[in-house]
Amino acid sequence: MPRANKFRHWAIRRISRLIMAKVVFHEGEEYKKIQFQFLISLLMMGGILSFIFIFLEVIGLNALGSTQFNSTLALFACSIGLLALIREDRRRYRPIAWTFEAACFLTFISAFIFVPQDELRVVWFYVNIPAAYILLGRFAGAAITLATLLTLPTVNHFMDTPLSRNALTTFSLSLIAVSIVFYAFTDRTIWFFKRMVASNRRLRDLAMRDPLTGLLNARAFYAVGDMLIKLARRNNAPFSMLFVDLDHFKSINDRYGHAVGDVVLRDFAASLARHVRKSDVVGRVGGEEFALLLPDTDQTGAVALAELLRRTTEAMIIRVGENTLSITASIGVATNAAHHRNIADIQKEADLAAYAAKRLGRNRVASFDGDCAMPLNA
Repeated sequence: MPRANKFRHWAIRRISRLIMAKVVFHEGEEYKKIQFQFLISLLMMGGILSFIFIFLEVIGLNALGSTQFNSTLALFACSIGLLALIREDRRRYRPIAWTFEAACFLTFISAFIFVPQDELRVVWFYVNIPAAYILLGRFAGAAITLATLLTLPTVNHFMDTPLSRNALTTFSLSLIAVSIVFYAFTDRTIWFFKRMVASNRRLRDLAMRDPLTGLLNARAFYAVGDMLIKLARRNNAPFSMLFVDLDHFKSINDRYGHAVGDVVLRDFAASLARHVRKSDVVGRVGGEEFALLLPDTDQTGAVALAELLRRTTEAMIIRVGENTLSITASIGVATNAAHHRNIADIQKEADLAAYAAKRLGRNRVASFDGDCAMPLNA
């Protein structure tokens, strides 16, 4: 890679690290992340531009006067101080954004009053309006626009060299135009972002969910399960798995048809979901096979849940037209062991336990204990 490209990539990484610091944003917060990065960029720019104005005043190339020099110095200090605060805690975003907006507004008003020799000083108000909309939203942007439209003509009335009536009219109407453009832009941007987030969530659900039951599909179940097992091993916490296989499900399909079989699967999946904790992971891993990963659950807790699910399934009455069906399930239980490095290791043992439950007569719970599966109920 050429040296110039290496330097560019290095600079981009360093600036990104400087901007984001320790702040973490979660999925669905991309717009907040953009606002946060924009605020930090503005704080950096505010500090740099303030320093440039101060430097030009010191060397005599741009006259500010003592009052405006002090105002610019205060904006410089404010930008640096707020930059140090925002990089540590994202919860400070709104108060810091409002503080920076207020500091900029007061500095621009000060320039308008105390630097009359600068014919273009009103340009800074046009810069402030878009920043307010992006940082704080539509209503804040509209409020700052209104404050500018009320304050500037009032201040102008008492100045020794005020803006002409024509200039003031042009400034006001053009500022309103800028505000309307950014109000519409912000409104559409937020609307588009919300639509995008909702669409991404639907796509993710389609990719992760079994379309019939709404449970995690096999691929998603194994991916989430592997992450939870790694976390449990790191924290030295127990975990267990239930492997659930509906008894004689093929005969239901053969006798009543696949549409009835789908009703059975949906009702059974809903029953599973009602009886687990939010921290538990439930997936459909085969045609009539389901798996549950139970974090922070030892063998006693896993067996108790398995028996509850078995009894609940046995008591289910599934109505299909004028017919009523009863179903049962065979459930295998496996609890974490030293050799369980991933979900495949523990599922293999839970599957063996479920197979033993079927072999011993079905509609029962069996637990994998060492090298064999032990039946737990008659």
